[in-house]
Amino acid sequence: MAYEAGEIVNDRAIVQVVVAGTTITKGQVVNRQLDNKWDPVVDAGQGPFGVAIEAAVDTEEVRIVVEGEVTVLTDEAIKLGQIVDAATTGAVGVAGVDASGNYVKPVARAMEDIGSAAVGIIKLGLIS
Repeated sequence: MAYEAGEIVNDRAIVQVVVAGTTITKGQVVNRQLDNKWDPVVDAGQGPFGVAIEAAVDTEEVRIVVEGEVTVLTDEAIKLGQIVDAATTGAVGVAGVDASGNYVKPVARAMEDIGSAAVGIIKLGLIS
């Protein structure tokens, strides 16, 4: 089935309403900033994370998925089960690990094989 970024995959997703700190596009991975507004994540930003399911501009309320399956855009090929992190603004890539083998700023887990620059399903809340 073909998806576009920012679609909820099933009815078990947890959605929150937050305030945008800048322009957000549907499907972008976002994170909370120090001013408690939410912006698209820029390369390995800090959590907490969510995925926008609608577009918004600065100071508008926007709905985001904080747990569950949702679709996002990738910036590289990802395999089923791989942990993903924030890559280019609002997209995801394969999560890096530190010298101890721990994931660095993980966002979610891939729920299918996803091609580079493609839309695929991730699950927020499956990692700690």
